[in-house]
Amino acid sequence: MGAGNIGGLTIVPNIYKWGTGVLIPTDVTLSGGANDVWIFQIAQTLDLSSNVKINLSGGAQAKNIFWVVGGQTTVGTGAVLNGNVLDQTAIVLNTGAVLNGRALAQTAVTLDANAVTTPKSEYASGQAPAPTPTPTPTPILVPTPVTLIIPTSPSIVYPSTNVLSFSYTIPTPVNNVDFVETPKELGVIVPVATIQNTVIAKPIEASFVQQVKVLLNDLMRGLRNNDVKILQQFLISENKGVAAESLARVGATSYFGVLTQGALAEFQAKTGIFPPQGYFGPITRKYLNTNY
Repeated sequence: MGAGNIGGLTIVPNIYKWGTGVLIPTDVTLSGGANDVWIFQIAQTLDLSSNVKINLSGGAQAKNIFWVVGGQTTVGTGAVLNGNVLDQTAIVLNTGAVLNGRALAQTAVTLDANAVTTPKSEYASGQAPAPTPTPTPTPILVPTPVTLIIPTSPSIVYPSTNVLSFSYTIPTPVNNVDFVETPKELGVIVPVATIQNTVIAKPIEASFVQQVKVLLNDLMRGLRNNDVKILQQFLISENKGVAAESLARVGATSYFGVLTQGALAEFQAKTGIFPPQGYFGPITRKYLNTNY
């Protein structure tokens, strides 16, 4: 739709998909009923220009609108976005931007004097439908806060808003030694008995810098090879923050998962590589070869 530019359009309920980014430079109207659903699947970035509004008409509700974005979502100064943003990388709300919905990102949500309102889930009649049975979840959820003692940094209490947006699930430990990062994980499995008083090795070796500078292939989520291992060793040695420390506890596994993406995005954000998507490509390679 619109070759990636949907400014000025009136959009009816449906599923829309772009292999590119989407730009919204002027107001857009979503027109439909109270139970209608809009799903926008965007492979790259979503950019809402300053003071632009996503308007709702005909009873359309923000809770039924979903923006599923692969790259960074940027909401301009004073803009108004309706709907739930599910972003694979980062969400940035510039000064005074308004979000009627939810902002869910795998690296960071950046706010600046914003108003974020969670849509109401009640039905217009005031009558909720009969509840449907919920399957028993496989993971064992943590019923009470558990303190993770991390050397050389303040203790982090789980659950806490100070923790990165990775999901920390503590199951019944099979053994108290291994940390595993697999393609199926949403986060890192942390056996309680192991994390207490664990000493985290943070090797700082010039060889990691030299090796990462000669990587020629782009690296992204789902890959498993020696190039990924070199990148992980470099990110651990740089130790740019809590995401790098989380990766250090797992170690260089050669698998590019959630932890590796988070540590890379953290490195990019703190060194001025923009946008910090957690993707190792030409921009990051150029920065490394220029500054290391």
